[in-house]
Amino acid sequence: MAIDPTDITEPQSEEMVAGGSYIPQGEPFQPEQATRGIADARDLTGRASDVNDFNLTMRGISDGDPVGMETFDLGFFEDGTPAITINGANVPIRHEQWMALLTQRNKTRAEVKARMMFEHDKRKAKAGITKILASAPSVPPQLGELLLTIADMDPATAVQETQQLLVSMSKDNGRQQIGKLSTMIQDNAVAADLSRLTRETEMQIGETDMGDPIMGKSSLARSRAAELQKDKDSRKRKTAYAISNIDSMYPPKGMKSDPSVNGKPIGIFDIMVGLDGGDTSELSRFELLRNLAAYSDLWPSKVDWVDTPIYSDFVPGRPTNPAEVDKFRNYLFELDQWASSALKWDRSDPRAIDMIVTRAVLGNKIVYNPNAQPAQQGSTDQGGANTAEDQFSIDFGS
Repeated sequence: MAIDPTDITEPQSEEMVAGGSYIPQGEPFQPEQATRGIADARDLTGRASDVNDFNLTMRGISDGDPVGMETFDLGFFEDGTPAITINGANVPIRHEQWMALLTQRNKTRAEVKARMMFEHDKRKAKAGITKILASAPSVPPQLGELLLTIADMDPATAVQETQQLLVSMSKDNGRQQIGKLSTMIQDNAVAADLSRLTRETEMQIGETDMGDPIMGKSSLARSRAAELQKDKDSRKRKTAYAISNIDSMYPPKGMKSDPSVNGKPIGIFDIMVGLDGGDTSELSRFELLRNLAAYSDLWPSKVDWVDTPIYSDFVPGRPTNPAEVDKFRNYLFELDQWASSALKWDRSDPRAIDMIVTRAVLGNKIVYNPNAQPAQQGSTDQGGANTAEDQFSIDFGS
């Protein structure tokens, strides 16, 4: 049978029209009419679906942008095919895609709502605490600052602690409560950072002989330690050891709530003097801190390594260049700042840092003296507490 040329040159259906669409574009579907038992109509209708920004919609679908997730509607065609409406165009999608978009949008909405409620509660708590502190000038400034800091983390707890101010002040002028709140803040910060370092995720853990990546479960700290352990540099291998024992480099849990501390600032050099006896040996906390700060690359900042000044062969006990001692001392102050930022310690008493300088450079021993009396002169500590100098003495012998 002869073929009519018009059968070829004139398409018989809309699907064959160049530039046309095979998707029927009738009246916009009504999601609520076809989704009983699946979701509420408010879940299916975007709250910003009148915003005709296709790129924004794509960011919502692909990246979970909160606003982009609200620029489309979800529903069904008359035959039950799942669909998404973008800028008035009804597009059929697979059922699993439809469910994924619905689930993600509801999750995003819940997260945004929770953040908004948290911000509201935080503002309300801080406003209330500020009014109470203004009417109670006898409350120690440190306690007021702690309450406001807790309000940024946990508004409900901050309100509860504020209600205990009267009892706390009458009991011991707020010292025990200062210790409790200080511990809460420090412990939360330490736990969050340790979780970041030790949480196991899917990552590259090696390579095949062909150079292809081997994927597996590992943590940031474990993978970095394994990488450094293979290095020929002894300092980097020592850094791997420090990372493997990372817990010991953070402040001990509950440290600041101890009755002997009650929230007083304690830095890592204070601990080196108080608990480590000024130890600066190869695997001491002091040496591990130096390696972590220089080579770990687990935190945004770092402190470049500075060698310990060398003794003169001609004048025993005196460095060859006194300026090197000042450089080394400044380096330890940078380490102290780094430990405060990365490891969540307080800043150390400068006298404790000077003791470590003395021990590391001059070789003098710091001897623990539990019977030492507090210094007669006033302490530089904000809380008026005994400092490292009060509890330790320097033995200028060998």
